[in-house]
Amino acid sequence: MRIAIGGVMHETNTFSNVQTTVELFKAWEWDLNEKILERHEGVQDYLGGMIDKCKELDIEIAPTFSAFTGPSGIITKETYEALKNELVTSIRNAGKIDGICLALHGAGVAEGVDDLEGCLLKEVRAVVGYEIPIVVTLDLHANLTEQMIQEASALLGVNFYPHTDSYDRGLEAIELLVQIIQKKVNPVMHLKRLPLLIPTSTTYQSPAKDINELCWEWEKRPDVLDCTFFHGFPYTDIPCVGVTVLTITNGDGALAEKIARDVARNIWEKKEEFILDLPTPEEGIKQALAMEGLPIVINETSDNPGGGTPEDGTYLLKAMIEENAPQTCFGFIY
Repeated sequence: MRIAIGGVMHETNTFSNVQTTVELFKAWEWDLNEKILERHEGVQDYLGGMIDKCKELDIEIAPTFSAFTGPSGIITKETYEALKNELVTSIRNAGKIDGICLALHGAGVAEGVDDLEGCLLKEVRAVVGYEIPIVVTLDLHANLTEQMIQEASALLGVNFYPHTDSYDRGLEAIELLVQIIQKKVNPVMHLKRLPLLIPTSTTYQSPAKDINELCWEWEKRPDVLDCTFFHGFPYTDIPCVGVTVLTITNGDGALAEKIARDVARNIWEKKEEFILDLPTPEEGIKQALAMEGLPIVINETSDNPGGGTPEDGTYLLKAMIEENAPQTCFGFIY
């Protein structure tokens, strides 16, 4: 058995004024063929999991193309074309393959392309057809689309935020892909979309923790291959932004729909619990000054570069200057 692996990962903050270019990708990762194995083998990430599972199952790996850069603004048209051409060409040149496993993000946006992942999958399908199965790993903050569902055989998302289970999803993706190739399973996906945006929410606390546990309970049922609560990425100004539930069953579409609806109903009932009552910069500083012990850190969550901002906000700095408290400092990277 021979499986092609690769990926394109970018979390696009469309409100950022920093466009994402080829140079920005190349500063992080822009790898072809064997370079992918050199970078990811032994690493606890999506591709690392795919590589390890292939080795465990004695599957021949056909590394194709892998690109990644940190969250930032809209991907330029030229960069999108370059990403598409590298991915499609490398898969076309991979030789005979039995399946494809790709690490995508789910919140990629390029100039004129709201659904980066769906469009890339469609381009890959134009090369390999629909007989070869494609299994995809996605970030928890993916904004899922119907096109992703149509073009992929299965989509698997991480469950935790912070994302500590990327490697596990890579392992699982190869395992599922092999079962599809061997015709042991016939994955059927059902996507349920909610009219809901939530802030980035840790899964180690309620309510996100409770929703995950409900998904895992459903996964214990026979023929339920996966059930994932996708938080969505709220900093993408596109039509398909928001919370979704994706359920995958072994050939049972009705069961997949039933589960997705049940989980979605629970999310809707808990929607108010996702709202955090955060203090203003002025209030946060006063709270910090009233506390005992040092150091005290105030985190400017709205200007988080991990969410694609340029980190050039000055609201907290302004409040600190006006407070003029001793023994304080403002730390930032711009």
